[in-house]
Order: sequence, then C-alpha cells, then structure tokens
Amino acid sequence: MTQEQLVTRAAHALVDESAVEMTAEGGRLLEVWTIACEGGAVRASAPRLEVREGMELRCRLMVDGAPHRITAVVEHAEFQSQTRAALVLRVCDVTTDGDQRRSASISSCQHRPRRWCVTAWFRARR
Repeated sequence: MTQEQLVTRAAHALVDESAVEMTAEGGRLLEVWTIACEGGAVRASAPRLEVREGMELRCRLMVDGAPHRITAVVEHAEFQSQTRAALVLRVCDVTTDGDQRRSASISSCQHRPRRWCVTAWFRARR
C-alpha cells in the first residue's frame, strides 16, 4: 500500500470514529468531532478557543486492523458557534504503532463509554 493510500485510509478511520481524542502541542487533549473526508482532508470541529491554523494534532487509531499513529495539521479553522470551530485537517503522516498494549482494550466495557471507563482499565491491569 502506498503512503497516499494509507493517508486516505487513516482519514476514513478518523471519520468512522466520529469523535477522536487528539493530542495537541504541549500535550493538551482535544476532542475532535470528525464529519467527512476527501482524500487526506478531513472536515471536523473542535473547541473554538483551543485550535488554530497550522496546529499539529496526533492520535493513535486502528487502521485496517492495526494500530497506527496519525499526525494531522489544521489546514483551515473558522468560527462555527460560540463553542466550536469548523476545521479542515490534513492527515500528513501515518505510521504503524509497534507499541502493543499489555492489557485488553477498555472499549469492551459495557457500562460506560470507553474513554471514561476507568473500572475496566483497573480490572484489566490485575
């Protein structure tokens, strides 16, 4: 698979997630809502006062069944509402993530959304 194809698949994986927790410069976490993609460009929204054009965002996501690290740059940001900014993210780098988790993913938790389920994480660590 070419790098261009991998970038396109990563963009589709971001949209399939719908809401992605991404790491911004300085280690801040942002919840980015992904809407649609065309090639490596992803339409999305994020907290308005926390994003700007040129900002680099990173996340870890499954692409074709394997974990990957995705880097995207905010290509365009504009006012959408009092709390959200409309974005165009450009996926600029996708690499296979060799770090394997030692425990089961907390996405299998049935009683809370996966990112908030600390109970399952602690159970898996035992």
